[in-house]
Amino acid sequence: MQRRDDALSEYSVTLPDIRSAIVAIAANTVHEVDFDILIERAYENQGLEEAIDHYHKLEGNARYYLECAKRIARWKRCSFERARDELVKEHVEIMGCSAEEAADFIDWYLYKGKRFEALREIELGPKSNRAGSLQPL
Repeated sequence: MQRRDDALSEYSVTLPDIRSAIVAIAANTVHEVDFDILIERAYENQGLEEAIDHYHKLEGNARYYLECAKRIARWKRCSFERARDELVKEHVEIMGCSAEEAADFIDWYLYKGKRFEALREIELGPKSNRAGSLQPL
């Protein structure tokens, strides 16, 4: 699909869109796909691409603030709550907003960061079970 229209990406279509565009399937051959239908659906889904992009940006920002809080807690050997307070203070200085606004901002991103982290645990399993974290024998 991207070869026919490079304005499209893998986020342009959903799995049901792909299934509906498959015309024929045969073993050990390339599936026959109606690319015109697939491209039409991709253009109808432009809002989907935008939503996915916003979601990825939100996840990236939330993970950034969560990792900053964890890093501060490690560096300063303090509690997560104290690290959060440091982030709030920095946000006030940088953004020139009130402490309450900064606290709401940081708390929201930390909450979302923890949610994304929990989702990743569900998707990949606990960190202790992942290949990269196996202990040597």
